[in-house]
Amino acid sequence: MTKRIVIGTFCLLVSVFVVREGIAQSLGNVIGTEGQTAYRIAAEYNYIGRIVDESGETSGEKFEIASHRFLIKGSYGLSDFADLFLKLGAANLKVPTKSPGFDDFNGDTHFAYGGGIKLRPMKMGKSGFFLIGQAVAFTSEGSVQDNHFRINNKYEWREYQSALAFASQIKRVNLYLGLEKIWLDGKHSWTSYLLSSNEALAKDSQDFSDDQQSLRPVIGFDFQLPQNYSLSFEVGGIGKDELTLMLGFSQKSLR
Repeated sequence: MTKRIVIGTFCLLVSVFVVREGIAQSLGNVIGTEGQTAYRIAAEYNYIGRIVDESGETSGEKFEIASHRFLIKGSYGLSDFADLFLKLGAANLKVPTKSPGFDDFNGDTHFAYGGGIKLRPMKMGKSGFFLIGQAVAFTSEGSVQDNHFRINNKYEWREYQSALAFASQIKRVNLYLGLEKIWLDGKHSWTSYLLSSNEALAKDSQDFSDDQQSLRPVIGFDFQLPQNYSLSFEVGGIGKDELTLMLGFSQKSLR
């Protein structure tokens, strides 16, 4: 048991650094690892709402963001207590515009990718503790304008997450409770144009980050269906501006 805990903790720390370029916010299907050479394919919808700190020489203000993500998640069992997973799909980004007269930024939906590792260092019958380290990245582009100017925006978005969860199986329902820590960084680039002539007036970029978030609670349910199918629901965070929702449908391979 001690050896598994040491190996599991090491793998979690390694996963956080290895996937620094790519963290998806939902945990999903936490109840068990897939088992050696077993795999699971899942389709997930994620909604993310968050308050973000924007850093820079002239701006230290906060802004609210929202993101909708549609992802396909593939998990593969390395052993009876460790899974690797990959997420591919599409994501968008919505950011309110503070300037009077401008509409809000509603970015196009673009390719999103991520991955991570799930570990079960401790098992107690049909219950257990799980460690998850994962990441997600995407780019969102779009423009805002008023009666005179148009501003083209590009957000390069990267999220990172570590989580600890306790899961237990009660008949055909799997319940899990956990705590997660999320980090965020990226870059916001923009170019402004004069509408009357379509002349470029200015171009600039600014990094943003958010590493001050406190631990956030997570609660989720996996409903086990026939033929190894599962239906999942998860909610995390506190308040409407720090909210994560996940709906998922998956099937595990037969061994």
